[in-house]
Amino acid sequence: MAQMRIKPQNPPLVRLEPFRGMNVSGSPTEISQNQSPDMLNMTLDLNGALNKRTGYSRVYTTSLGTGKINGLFEYKKSDGTSVFLIAWGTQLYTQSGNDQPVSIYSGLANQKVNFFVNNGKCYIMDGTNYLVYDGTTVSQITPYVPTIQMSKPPKGGGTAYEDFNLLGNKFKDSFSGTGTDTVFQLSLTGLDSTTVTAQVGTSTITEGSGLSVDRLNGTVSFTTAPASGTNNVIITAGKTVSGYAERIKNCTFSIGFGGSNDTRIFIAGNANMPEYVFRSGLLDPTYWPENGYYKFVDKVMGFSKQYDYLVVERLSGKH
Repeated sequence: MAQMRIKPQNPPLVRLEPFRGMNVSGSPTEISQNQSPDMLNMTLDLNGALNKRTGYSRVYTTSLGTGKINGLFEYKKSDGTSVFLIAWGTQLYTQSGNDQPVSIYSGLANQKVNFFVNNGKCYIMDGTNYLVYDGTTVSQITPYVPTIQMSKPPKGGGTAYEDFNLLGNKFKDSFSGTGTDTVFQLSLTGLDSTTVTAQVGTSTITEGSGLSVDRLNGTVSFTTAPASGTNNVIITAGKTVSGYAERIKNCTFSIGFGGSNDTRIFIAGNANMPEYVFRSGLLDPTYWPENGYYKFVDKVMGFSKQYDYLVVERLSGKH
């Protein structure tokens, strides 16, 4: 006949509260139940409850060298995999698992680095540079080229469409050809040396080969008058405004926000414009509209979110 095994009962639960801390004045059998003779690797939380003090271990065995880490960020790629980005000195490293970090970029400013992700890409700001990492390579940002005006007659005018991009120098104007006009007045004058191009219907015409440019007055002259049409002549030119790109590149912290979603990036921390907050274009951190900024009375110190509100933390309070 098989013997019946009796399952031992669990000991009664002993609740030690309130915990009175460590007591080494006597032997362990002489102190109160809500005291401990040994607190090795233990700590207390804000409510006085006991927690285990966790330790640490080396992720990789070889040090990067002297100097400080300027930033750590876990970048989750669109394919679901993750990689750590490490900003050390002027180098940017990637690191996975227990592998030794691998340098993927050299040329960062040796100061605190800010990371954020938008549309699957990781953007990197160090107060001097504005870079993007696509999961493979790090590169300079290619600024979005906005269309300043739409439905422009050749002699000028038209309907305002997009703001100039602070980060870049290029812009577009969309004209409606008349079939007879050859001179087209751009929205901006004082153009820089960027080669001017025009998309006329399905044809691309380049400066020096079918068109000429008066940069001072901002006019483009075609050898042959473009055909009549609606928004059938798209001219791309450049105008460099000193200090515009630095308004964005010199920022040092960011947050994604858009009410109930993070459709835009907000940045601040420009030491030369400490009271300014700039916002990106819709789902596009390569576009920073010229008029997309907010100026506060005091220095902006940081951002936080409260439900569907963006909280701007200022030197003298919040807004």
